[in-house]
Amino acid sequence: ALHGILESQRDAIKQMLEAARELAVVQCEQLRLIASERAATVLTAELERLTALQRVNDTVRPEEVLYLQETRSLLLAAIQRADVRLDGIRVIVAA
Repeated sequence: ALHGILESQRDAIKQMLEAARELAVVQCEQLRLIASERAATVLTAELERLTALQRVNDTVRPEEVLYLQETRSLLLAAIQRADVRLDGIRVIVAA
C-alpha cells in the first residue's frame, strides 16, 4: 500500500526535488559570492597588516607572509568549489 502511494507520487516528488535544487543552486551562488568577498576582505587586510609590520619588524619572517598568501588562495578556491548536495529526503504520507 505504501509503495503504491509513493509510486503514484513519484513524478510530483521529482518535480519538487528539481525545484528545490534550482533554488539551492541560486542560494549557493549567492553564498559563495558573499563568502568570497568576506574571506578576501579579511585575509587581504591581514596580509597588508603583516606586510606593513614586516617592513618595520625584522622578526616577521617571509614564510609567515607566504603562508597567509597561500591560505588566502586555498580558501578562495575552496569557496568557489562549494556546491549543494542532497543528503536525504523525507516523504510524509498522511492517510
